Amino acid sequence: MKKIKFISFVLLILLYSCNQKKQKSIDNSAEKNTEIITKDLEKTNSKEKKRYAKTLPELFSMNSFIGKYPTQIKLFENEILKNRLKNINRFDYDALITNWNTETPISIENQIIHASGCKAHNCPSNGYELFIDLKNDNINIYYFRDNTLKVYTEKEWIDLPKGFNNEIEVKKDNAKIGSLSDDMKSTYNITTTYSTHNSNKEIASKISDYLKNILKDDLKLMTKDQRKFQYEEVDLNDDGVKEYLVGFKNSYFCGSGGCTFYLLNNNGSVITIFTVADTPFIAMANSKSNGWKDLLVKSNGDLRHLKFNGKTYPSNPSVAPIFKETPNDDAHRLLWDKLPIPSFNF
Repeated sequence: MKKIKFISFVLLILLYSCNQKKQKSIDNSAEKNTEIITKDLEKTNSKEKKRYAKTLPELFSMNSFIGKYPTQIKLFENEILKNRLKNINRFDYDALITNWNTETPISIENQIIHASGCKAHNCPSNGYELFIDLKNDNINIYYFRDNTLKVYTEKEWIDLPKGFNNEIEVKKDNAKIGSLSDDMKSTYNITTTYSTHNSNKEIASKISDYLKNILKDDLKLMTKDQRKFQYEEVDLNDDGVKEYLVGFKNSYFCGSGGCTFYLLNNNGSVITIFTVADTPFIAMANSKSNGWKDLLVKSNGDLRHLKFNGKTYPSNPSVAPIFKETPNDDAHRLLWDKLPIPSFNF
């Protein structure tokens, strides 16, 4: 009887041990399966991220580039966009890079990005209108050449929003597309309007009066063509009142080393007369001296760093310290000849 009880006890122990091993095996199997599933998910997510990184993110990130210039942000050096442009049927990507010299800032309407570029001093001969549809991941390029227009599509035609469509229609009219007129000279330009910061006639009239007073002793020595100026409004000390940067493009104010520019207060008083300088003047957004934005001015082939001393900026940029860094994208470029700036008489 004792032997039977002992055998039963041993069998119970063995049965319990087997169950424990089986449960442990199940648990280990579950852990392994969970580990495999987790790794598979990680691989899947990794593939998804990699796939996603090759398609839309760079295009969507352009939303942060609104108001900036394509060459300023090195848009065409972006590998994703460059490869897609190169793959558009019959489109000459190298010609675009060669002729994209003058440009407009990047704008956006209804998730469609737009920028224009053309050959310097000869927009009608080679002009490009770049449209990127972020929502549908599509690219269109309108290529103006004299009186012709070709539209290159990556996938299909982009339905342009009203503002962009109206702009294209104006440019088509200027290029005489479909015209039967005797005068077929194209007047296509990448921009159809001037900036409000450099084209206000009332402000120009006020500056004209200021210049007549400042240069009253020089007027009799100047020809009619030399009495022309360009201006740009800018608030350099963030007091809510605009200063005026005034430039000239003629032999009376320019020499081999550069030109003379006047920085005026809103009331017409002179802040600084810059000599031996070239455009654009760059107002640095996040760098100030004595409450006024630092300026970067090109002189003698180098970018010079000008700081306000409490009363004025250095008048001769050529002797100012050389700025060796690349200006930030948010720096404000003034009197930039890559944009159309009207001239006024004084």
